[in-house]
Amino acid sequence: MVDSFFDNTAHLRQVIDYYNFEKGAIKKIQYYKMDRPDSIALLYYPNGQLRSKRYHFQGRECFERIDYRPNGNLSQYIFLSSDQTKFYIRLYDSVGVLSAVRGRPFFESFLMDDSSIGYSETDTISSVFFTSSPPDCQAKLFTVDEGKEIDNIYQQKEGFIFKVDIGPLEKGAYELDVGMNMYCDGARVYSSPIQRIKFDVY
Repeated sequence: MVDSFFDNTAHLRQVIDYYNFEKGAIKKIQYYKMDRPDSIALLYYPNGQLRSKRYHFQGRECFERIDYRPNGNLSQYIFLSSDQTKFYIRLYDSVGVLSAVRGRPFFESFLMDDSSIGYSETDTISSVFFTSSPPDCQAKLFTVDEGKEIDNIYQQKEGFIFKVDIGPLEKGAYELDVGMNMYCDGARVYSSPIQRIKFDVY
C-alpha cells in the first residue's frame, strides 16, 4: 500500500510505502520534486525501528546516508558528493562501535539563488554547506580570515546542512574562504581543505 500527498510549501510530494496500511506499519517515506527523489528518505524495519536515513539531491542519492541495525545501533555512515565521485564512510560493529573508516571528511557549498549578474547591495547572500557530520561526531565551519569557527550558523534538518547568511554588503567582488573542522569525543580529528566562495555585489 502506497499513500502520497503534495506539500505546497516545500514543493515536495511525500510518498509513504507501508508494510501494513491498516496497522500503520511504515516501510519507507520518500520525498519527490518534479517526479525525482529529493530531500530525505526514511526506511524502517517491520518492527518500526528506523533502518536508514538517506538524502537525495536533484534525483541522485548523495550527501548523508545513515544505516542502523535492527537493534538500533549504527551500522554505517556514508557521505557522498553530489556528483558521486567522493565519499567518506564510517563502519560500525554489531554493538555500534566504530570499526573502520574509508575516505576523508569533506563538505560542499552552494550559493542559493546564485545569479550570473551578481547580487544587489540590499541582498542577503545565503550559502548552504553540506557537511560530513556522523552521529558520533560534530562538524563546525570556520573562516580563514579570522581563523575562528562561525558562531552564527543556522543548522537545518538532520544535522549535516548549515546555512550561512552574508550581507548586506557594499558593491564589489567578494571571496569567502571556508573550511570545516570535525570533532569526535570532543577532540578535533580532522580539518578540511579550504574552499573559496566567490560572488559579486553590484
